[in-house]
Amino acid sequence: MTFSGHFIFSISIIIIIKKINLFNNLSKINLIKLIIICILSSSLPDLDHPNSIIGKKFYYISKLFYKFFGHRGFTHSILSIIIFYYILNLLIFFNLYIPKYIIYSLIIGYTSHIIGDMFTYNGVPLLWPCKWKFTIFIFKKKKNKEKKFCFIFFLISIFLYFLKI
Repeated sequence: MTFSGHFIFSISIIIIIKKINLFNNLSKINLIKLIIICILSSSLPDLDHPNSIIGKKFYYISKLFYKFFGHRGFTHSILSIIIFYYILNLLIFFNLYIPKYIIYSLIIGYTSHIIGDMFTYNGVPLLWPCKWKFTIFIFKKKKNKEKKFCFIFFLISIFLYFLKI
């Protein structure tokens, strides 16, 4: 999935999660705040790709991740989500106060990226270090299909958000 696809997909996911009140900590938080935080972490899994937007910003770290794990390796797994969550909570342990809604939004953004990549032909190794690829194959390298999918998903999320249930 492209950067713009991940961007739109992460916004859609956080809108739906807020609407269905999946986490109580998010219910009273301004949606724009949640979206911004979610977007910030939605590109993090591509830290393993030196040519990605985030890979270019953190080039040496990206090269290191790419060398050891390759693209769509460790950073696209359930294990990476768990480690990311524990790192965020470890910061709290060291008295760096981070509100729970920020932690949840960061995890949601990170996870939305991995889910988004599952819609591609190549899939993701959710059970890394096991190399099995998991995919919900919808589009193969056709960016216009990806854009249409993300745009329709975004419209559905907006519709659901304003729907009175």
